[in-house]
Amino acid sequence: MQRSIFTLFLFTCLSYVYGQDIPINPEFEKVEYSGVVERTGTQEELYEELKAWVVQTFKSAEEVILTDDKQAGKLSLRGQSLISLDPDSPQDTVLIDVPVHFNLLFDIKENSYQYRITDIYFEHEGLVIPMEETLLTSTQQERIIRDRLFDSSYSEEEKVDMVAKGLDHYRQFKSKGRSTLKGIEWLIAEGLSE
Repeated sequence: MQRSIFTLFLFTCLSYVYGQDIPINPEFEKVEYSGVVERTGTQEELYEELKAWVVQTFKSAEEVILTDDKQAGKLSLRGQSLISLDPDSPQDTVLIDVPVHFNLLFDIKENSYQYRITDIYFEHEGLVIPMEETLLTSTQQERIIRDRLFDSSYSEEEKVDMVAKGLDHYRQFKSKGRSTLKGIEWLIAEGLSE
């Protein structure tokens, strides 16, 4: 287990350093990580293995499972992970934990299963930020941030500072979110074999 955690940590760091493209499902124009994992076993055996992994991986499996259909080979859940944003200034030393929410769907067949990670969003300072917003240009992101601040009582100077912080947060959401999701993909594809 410690080896799996170390390998996941190493993979996450390498993904962060080298970067990976963020996959878009062309049908829905939404971010979607997906793949097929070939594994020896009947549909029922693979289902039981995946269900045990979900129970072990998520704190409260009963609360996160959305679909649990052993006969049809369908298992889906609403998952959450955390990313840590860098402090806003060099004087700050506290990282800011931000939840990353996602749906994880399994379609299980004999000798393989398909997974899909969809509906990915970040929750920060009372805002829900879809992963797709992180793919916009900085000009588009700035417009979104300014629209959110439009009716606020902040001074123009404070708004400029908030826009700069917001753009930095978008950058971090994209890179750290991508690394986290690639790590989850690794756990699904490789981590189950250990």
